[in-house]
Amino acid sequence: MSKWTCTELIQQSVEYFDANDVAGVTGRIGIVLTGPGGGTWTYVITEGQLEVLTGLVPPLDGSMQVAAEDWLRLHTGELSGAEAFRQSRIQMQGDVALLRVMGGMFHHQR
Repeated sequence: MSKWTCTELIQQSVEYFDANDVAGVTGRIGIVLTGPGGGTWTYVITEGQLEVLTGLVPPLDGSMQVAAEDWLRLHTGELSGAEAFRQSRIQMQGDVALLRVMGGMFHHQR
């Protein structure tokens, strides 16, 4: 079990955001975490900066839905993004290339 909640991880995203990994990337990504501890947020990436908004704030370039429990497991490394995708634990819509870039945007403490 993670020592963080999904809300804490989302709020800390700005701290762990690595602009070097997303040079030239601009977009709005909707995050939908389902089940206990879930919620909705929007990541706005512009000119190497990340802003986190509460709720889904259109227009969105892409969105992803995942169970809150799996989001925590992804963060701790118990579940890889590739594994989650292969097992259909993550549902993506919109700009899938932008959503895949998201995996490299953060360097969380584990």
